[in-house]
Amino acid sequence: MRKRSVVASFAVVLTLVAGGCSSSSDQASKSDSDKAATSDTASDSGDTNNSGDSGGTPSNPDSPCDLVSQEDAEAAFGGIELDLDEGFRDDACDYSAADPSEMASLTVEYDAGGLEGMKLEDLVDILADEDADVTPVDGLGDSAYAFKVISSDTLQVAIGDGLLTITMNGGPEDSVAAMTTVAESAIEKL
Repeated sequence: MRKRSVVASFAVVLTLVAGGCSSSSDQASKSDSDKAATSDTASDSGDTNNSGDSGGTPSNPDSPCDLVSQEDAEAAFGGIELDLDEGFRDDACDYSAADPSEMASLTVEYDAGGLEGMKLEDLVDILADEDADVTPVDGLGDSAYAFKVISSDTLQVAIGDGLLTITMNGGPEDSVAAMTTVAESAIEKL
């Protein structure tokens, strides 16, 4: 029971991190113009690093749905027909099964300031300490980890200070491979 509570707490922590929330007074006082200046500096310097290999943090897309097409989402589920859940959330792109009996959904989120100087590894250590099933995923961003929280499979990818989160419910047997494919496609579009 304690493990489930810690895992659920970790999911909340990651949601707060992905939302850019922090208790740090430095981060709380950081203005939007400071963030824009940081983003503009990366753009002005010609930094178009979309690979996430420590060369910078890509800015937020105009829409999270710019990162994953409906075709890519459906392919991740082996061809299950998905519908875009428009207007559900502004900070995420949500797809769910057209046939509700399939109980499948995919959510893609990216926040350019999602980590703000923290390390994804530090957050993942919380799960590892509780014997949760955390799997490092090589070749994505600066670091990437897949884990399961209750019935959701999640892949988180650190790209500079940015955090890409792919969450899959009712996915294929090898959900890590499916989420990795979605993440690779999303990273190319950042």
